[in-house]
Amino acid sequence: MVLYTDGLIEVPGSSIQARQEQVKITLAAHRDVPMEEFMDTLLRSSQEKRNGQPDDICVIGIDV
Repeated sequence: MVLYTDGLIEVPGSSIQARQEQVKITLAAHRDVPMEEFMDTLLRSSQEKRNGQPDDICVIGIDV
């Protein structure tokens, strides 16, 4: 389970729906890796999309 604030998916020049879809794709592609590794990948991907533009992001990942 992954919970996140809007800072993860609100990226200037991108639609929120497209970013939500990217989160789903990233989750599906990393479903067999440890949660910590997935979270690093997810945050890195978000930072790359921002092109250096800061925003507050909170992500909580829970293995169930």
